[in-house]
Amino acid sequence: MTEKALGVRLNIKKNLKRLREANGLKMRDLAIVLGIKENTYRVWEDRSKETVPKADGLVEIAKIFNVSLDFLVNNVEDNIRKEGLLLSSGSNDSFYGDKYLNELSAEEKRSIMKMRRMVNSDRQRVMELIDEILDNNSVKLD
Repeated sequence: MTEKALGVRLNIKKNLKRLREANGLKMRDLAIVLGIKENTYRVWEDRSKETVPKADGLVEIAKIFNVSLDFLVNNVEDNIRKEGLLLSSGSNDSFYGDKYLNELSAEEKRSIMKMRRMVNSDRQRVMELIDEILDNNSVKLD
């Protein structure tokens, strides 16, 4: 394997971990959302292993975190400079720097990630159902 290919693999592994941690998710949580075994995901982040997600897995991860494939394979520090993203290792800072997202529970974050995987029409149906439930329970949204 070339030095460049090894560099790309390492970048993917670093970026997966940073994205997951910045969004307050455990490996298990992300594995569930991706529909894979936790051990499979764990290997993707493990720097001592060569395995990274295949192209379709990278596309799915990019959709979930709303980042580009380019973002996933580039150097983390380059990503921060290019995108101006907040990526504090080990913190619960929102990936987008939005204070409100810091207050979401892991369950709420998983729900949002699942919604991102839906096609627009299904997402709209879910939102309509939520609105209906809230209306029936007389709960007001802020």
